[in-house]
Amino acid sequence: MNINVIIDTSGSMACMAKTYIIRSLIKFCCNISDIHNELCSDISFIYYTIDNSNAPVLFDCKNEIKASGNSELFNIKKLYDDNEKNIMFLTDGRFDPKTVKEFAQNAANYPDICIVPVAIGADTDEYALKDISTCKKIFRSEDIMQAIEIFISKFSSGGSGANGSQEDWDA
Repeated sequence: MNINVIIDTSGSMACMAKTYIIRSLIKFCCNISDIHNELCSDISFIYYTIDNSNAPVLFDCKNEIKASGNSELFNIKKLYDDNEKNIMFLTDGRFDPKTVKEFAQNAANYPDICIVPVAIGADTDEYALKDISTCKKIFRSEDIMQAIEIFISKFSSGGSGANGSQEDWDA
C-alpha cells in the first residue's frame, strides 16, 4: 500500500521550526517498518511537495525542505486524479478559507479518496484541516502513528474510501 505524503512548503511553514518537525516525521516514516514491523511491512511512503506548479513534485528525503511562497491546495487534486487514494498531508493549514471550502467540496466528488492531515505547528488552522480531511479528523505531529493507522485500517478492512461510520472514527 502506498501512502502519498504531501509536504506543505508555503511561506508559513518557514517559521516555528516547522520544517524541522517535518524532517523528523519523514525520518519516522522512513524507519516505520523497523519500528512497527507487524503493522507496516506493506507500506511504502512517497513524498511530494506542493508549490505553485501544476502538480505535486516528488521529494527526495535527503534534500532540505525549503518553505517559501505559496502552496496551491488544489495541486493535491492531481494525485487523486491519478487514482492515488491515500494522502497524508503535513501542513499548518494556512490556506485561503474560500480555497479550503472549494477544495473540500471538490474532494467530496471522490468517495475513495482518503486525505489525512497532520497538523504542523502551534499556529495550525485546525478548522481548515478538518474541512480538508476526508475522515473529518486531524492529527498533531506527535500522533503521526495514529494518522498512519487510518490507512492501515482502511487497507486491512478492504475498505474503499475514508468515510467509515462515525463509531469507526471515534475509536
